[in-house]
Amino acid sequence: MISLRRYQIGDIPQLQQINLECLPENYSLRYWETHYLQWPETTFVATVNNIVVGYIMGKVEENHGHITSVAVKQTYRGMGIATRLLRQVHKAMRDCYGVKYCTLHVRYYNDAAQHLYEIKNGYTEKEIDTAYFADGEDAWKMTCKFENLDELAVPIKKQENKVE
Repeated sequence: MISLRRYQIGDIPQLQQINLECLPENYSLRYWETHYLQWPETTFVATVNNIVVGYIMGKVEENHGHITSVAVKQTYRGMGIATRLLRQVHKAMRDCYGVKYCTLHVRYYNDAAQHLYEIKNGYTEKEIDTAYFADGEDAWKMTCKFENLDELAVPIKKQENKVE
């Protein structure tokens, strides 16, 4: 069974491993810690049998949310985990910070991720950010307006730190 919960400092080694396996953008230990401390309400993990199989890092910039990174282990893709993580972070951004939309950047040639964001999760308004990534690849900047998302994730139980 797949469960979602807020990520904890002790999860960082597993998150770093997933990040290394799945994405060309990698983060230092300090970055993971800082992100956790600044935006604990918008950073979640997906677990199967208490093993972390995916994560999402969100934050709030000015008047909107932003997805910093989302990744799911290859063997767990296609199970709706990324969509559940996105919906959970959207709800947290809206409920905790009152933001009305969220942005993210996706690699220009990553058609699978674009499909995930656009078709399955309501992201639109694409514009190109030239040479956005460290390796020089362009990115699509995409936006998701929360006003059209009535089926956001369920609330988190504060005492258990888990999603029902």
